[in-house]
Amino acid sequence: MNRKLRIGFRCDENVHQAILNKARKANLATSGFIRRATLARDICSVVDPHSVSELRRLGALIKRCYPSGITWTLEEKRRYWMVHEQLIALAVALEDVIAYRR
Repeated sequence: MNRKLRIGFRCDENVHQAILNKARKANLATSGFIRRATLARDICSVVDPHSVSELRRLGALIKRCYPSGITWTLEEKRRYWMVHEQLIALAVALEDVIAYRR
C-alpha cells in the first residue's frame, strides 16, 4: 500500500511568500510546486491568451512598418524579418502551451 506521508520545514516569511507566489504563477498547489522543484521536474508558468494575442498584434504592427522604399539595406531588411518571424514563432509556441494545459 502506498501511504501518503507529510513533510514540513521552517522558513522565514520572505521565503514563504516567494514560494506561494511562484506556485501561484505556475498554477500549482504549493505542495505540488515544492515536489516539482525538489525532484527537478519542469515547472511551467501559465500563459494567458491575452499575452499571445498581444504578441500576434505586435508582429502584425511590425510587419506594417516594413520599408516599401529602397532606404533600408538588405541586411536591415533581413534583421527586420528575423524579428518578425521570432515574434510569430513565440506566439505559436505560447498557443501550444495554452492548448496543452486546457
